[in-house]
Amino acid sequence: MGGFDENIYVLAREVGPGTRDTFNSMIMGSEEAETLGVHTFHGSNAEVKTAVASSDKGIGYLGLNYAQDGKVGVIAYEGFKSSAETIRDGYYPLARSLYMYTKGQPNENTQKFLDFVLSDEGQAIAQEVGFVPVI
Repeated sequence: MGGFDENIYVLAREVGPGTRDTFNSMIMGSEEAETLGVHTFHGSNAEVKTAVASSDKGIGYLGLNYAQDGKVGVIAYEGFKSSAETIRDGYYPLARSLYMYTKGQPNENTQKFLDFVLSDEGQAIAQEVGFVPVI
């Protein structure tokens, strides 16, 4: 198959998710690019993880929080494996930031939510579910 090792089963995300756009933009050079050699497309990071974990030939990309339980191996990119530390410190380049937006100034309840997200408790929850805390 086009120079790819027939023993590797390439898995990718369906069109639309940010994980796919980030991978295609950073690795393939454009969000519109197609990942070469893909065998199957999946609708979620969880589906990619399950497919990779259940195959001794599978390789795919997914969010850090899906790879932290040790059920799938993590491959180093540009000499660094993804972790909260390497992402936060800027060493692992294949990462994206997530933002929260409001329409105009946040109202009282929205501000309370934003304050909670940025609090020690909110950041601990983010870290617990596998996201990189902002502070």
